[in-house]
Amino acid sequence: MPAEVPPPASPGAAPEPAPELPRPVAVGDLDRAPRRVAIAATAEERAALARRLDLEAVEALSAALTLRRVAGPGVARVRVEGSLDAAVVQRCVVSMEPVPATCAARFVALFAPRALVEATPEDPAGHDLGVLGADDDTDPVEPYDGDVIDLGELVAQHLSLALDPFPRAPGAALAAALAAAGVSDVTVSSDDGSGIAPGEGAREPARASPFQALSTLQGSGARAGGKRESENRRGKKRGGPA
Repeated sequence: MPAEVPPPASPGAAPEPAPELPRPVAVGDLDRAPRRVAIAATAEERAALARRLDLEAVEALSAALTLRRVAGPGVARVRVEGSLDAAVVQRCVVSMEPVPATCAARFVALFAPRALVEATPEDPAGHDLGVLGADDDTDPVEPYDGDVIDLGELVAQHLSLALDPFPRAPGAALAAALAAAGVSDVTVSSDDGSGIAPGEGAREPARASPFQALSTLQGSGARAGGKRESENRRGKKRGGPA
């Protein structure tokens, strides 16, 4: 049976963007024996992924995958088990400073021809994916066109899912905690983001540490409590017992 050919693009339609991490595999070349595939992204591919995922940088990305063609009459299905490891630089959601991070993920996917996965005008109900071999340990069935599946796109999607959705620099997290405690005269240090500096008009040293700031908070509470106790004693002496 000849491979399916996608319909030509309509005039004036925008061209499909080039994949950032192309790793095509021909389904027809697979058999029941597992095939292992290793992926190591090049510098150009990492830069393209960083742009796509809105990251400062993707410094390293590797993946190991095992492909198996799933048995079944008349349906070319491929089960992929994989893992990835990456080193990225995100942006702090508070200060926009760079936040280095590592992430790892394990995943399972089942690929099947697009016609068997997606609903069509001729068959609005789509197809019963249960016959495709999906199970509780498998991600939603991924469609493929023609005779090719792109393992790089699968890795890129799972890298996106593995990223911290709310990255914070250490100093930004401290500043948020201090603000929640009602301290408004300290800001994140601008040099390394790990310390705090007093705000305008504050009397603390310019390099006050987080522990000094917390000690100041505790000391302020103790002094305020002692002052109230002293005023209560003076009031009792002047007015007698309450």
